[in-house]
Amino acid sequence: MEPRQHDQLAPVIRAARRADTARMGEIYVASWREAYPILLPTPTLIGMSPARWARQFSWTIARGREIVLVAEDRKAGVIGLATGGPATDAALIINGARAAGEVFSLYVAPEHMGLGAGAGLLFAMLRRFAESGHANAIAWMLKGNPARFFYEHMGARLVAEKQERRFGTMIALEAYAWPDLARFGRRPAAS
Repeated sequence: MEPRQHDQLAPVIRAARRADTARMGEIYVASWREAYPILLPTPTLIGMSPARWARQFSWTIARGREIVLVAEDRKAGVIGLATGGPATDAALIINGARAAGEVFSLYVAPEHMGLGAGAGLLFAMLRRFAESGHANAIAWMLKGNPARFFYEHMGARLVAEKQERRFGTMIALEAYAWPDLARFGRRPAAS
């Protein structure tokens, strides 16, 4: 199979709209099925519904309590998504401060990886956290998730591990953190 030719322009990162949610549901489910077949029970992955996740994203956008971003390719449309908000584990301490912001999800359609959408979404999320006054941010993920290499490349470091019951089984989770968001909140100087 020949490699897909991608547009050389970086994807545009913008706030998600309710009209994006069907595609967001598709990306979310495809990404889970691509990334987690060894980490999660097969029935969990098979039972995932893009329509259910589209409704969840629509509800999240309408509620307005979380940051919901999409990466949009000029030709392909929405190719990635990210959600975030206040850290869910306020007891987690990073460099002497409580965890502040949390990247809840960050997924790029498998066929569009390598275009910069993931990095664009992550930097936009971290910038939003910094501009909101958050000192740091975390992302919890399944232990063994290959995304850990991406997060490490983007400046995160492993700061915590825990076990939780999810999907009818005990799973291991890891937290990766960006301990100092100050550099993400700076605006470029005018030339």
